[in-house]
Amino acid sequence: MTNEKIFTKEITDMAKDVYLGRNKKISNEQVRCIEHFSNGENKCQCCGEDNILFLTLSHVNGDGWIHRSMHTGSMAKCLIKNNFETQFNIKIECYNCNLARERNNGVCPHNG
Repeated sequence: MTNEKIFTKEITDMAKDVYLGRNKKISNEQVRCIEHFSNGENKCQCCGEDNILFLTLSHVNGDGWIHRSMHTGSMAKCLIKNNFETQFNIKIECYNCNLARERNNGVCPHNG
């Protein structure tokens, strides 16, 4: 097993054991999507926040409403079902950066 696979497995196990045990509101599917779209870094791509409870999937072009209207249920489950393939540009942001970008014409205050 390569170092990358070992690291990803350790992060997955840690997320399940630590975070999922404390907070049932973050699903295994959400953790898998965060790991995938952050390339295993599990941190906000804007400010670097690494507490997984604060991280969310963010639609870079502000088209999340279109993505959500295309399916019912969990977006994370849909992404996994489709092998993470999507026509939308998705990145991982913390809730603060995601909301700030939404309220500031697409620019997070950290970047602008």
